[in-house]
Amino acid sequence: MIGAGHLSVQLQQHDSAPPVLKITLARSNVANQLCAGKTVSQALPFISQTYTLCRYAQRAAADMALTGNEPGPAQRQAIQLEIIEQTLWRWLLDIPKLLFNEDNLKKYAALRKQVTRWQKALTATTNPLTTLIEPLPSSADYKALSQEISELLGLAELNSNMPNAGDVENWINTDTGLAARIIQFAAQAGEAKKSELTPHLDSEQLQTNAVDFCNGKRRLIGFTGVRFEMKYQPLLTKLAAIFNEIQLNLFSRLLLLMDTLQDLVTGQAHLCVGHCLHAPYALSWLMTARGLLIHRVEFEAHCANTVKHYQVIAPTDLNFSVYDQSCTFFLQKTDLMQGKLTARILELSVLTLDPCVDYDVEVTHA
Repeated sequence: MIGAGHLSVQLQQHDSAPPVLKITLARSNVANQLCAGKTVSQALPFISQTYTLCRYAQRAAADMALTGNEPGPAQRQAIQLEIIEQTLWRWLLDIPKLLFNEDNLKKYAALRKQVTRWQKALTATTNPLTTLIEPLPSSADYKALSQEISELLGLAELNSNMPNAGDVENWINTDTGLAARIIQFAAQAGEAKKSELTPHLDSEQLQTNAVDFCNGKRRLIGFTGVRFEMKYQPLLTKLAAIFNEIQLNLFSRLLLLMDTLQDLVTGQAHLCVGHCLHAPYALSWLMTARGLLIHRVEFEAHCANTVKHYQVIAPTDLNFSVYDQSCTFFLQKTDLMQGKLTARILELSVLTLDPCVDYDVEVTHA
């Protein structure tokens, strides 16, 4: 479940000098290689078939950028299920294995199998017989899924998709479930800096400045994790006085997970999506498990149906400072740069930002 590319995070610690953090992300523009010079009808299948990680989100973003068609209710549910499955990949597999040597593969595999069946039924537009084999998920199905995930991660004590800061602090200090233990472990990254939240790109800002983003007049601003939904800001601002940056990012991902599960149970589709056409440019964006996914297309001036340039800007591109130094800023707000770091904490920091590519982490002492 890894995309094309590679991420390298190196921390060089020195006895007599400040530590040096080096982040290198290598990714090729596969989308442009496939789509440049192609018509809209030719380019759309290329994107759909090439991007298998977050495939439902990628397909929807491509469709919005190329045709202006936003995802319908069934496709939005498939994307919401993708957010849940991708989030659980880290929370049930990679992070527990890294921190506690826990193996939850069977639990994750069973959940993923069920989610995949539902996604196929929801998007079976070309083969209606699929829904006869696998019925569409119901509210009761989603409620059962939500309860199962709550038990696996130990979220029952939060009992709300938008708890208050006191509830969260009490949960972290007293709960023995997996999610609480992970955030407790992250406390080793240092104390809260009691500073403003990391600058981020929010959906409202992107909507307002979409035309400028389209034609390159405004720089894309990086952000960490999924902390761009404005409704989360009051709670996260209070938690910033309690949590360090890694804990804050971990909890923001739990908020998204709980919010998405609640939306499915209640039949809501509060998925952040949008698109903008400003000839010869088009821009689309939507929420994924890792943050905001953006597709930017430039069409040929003489033929609006032909792609001149296609760019996919994944959350990993933003989170790991291809466009600015947001990742470095994020890591520096922990105690990583004060020489108190173990390699395991650094890797947890990387997993918190959840790269969609293979990665390596290295801590050296000189």
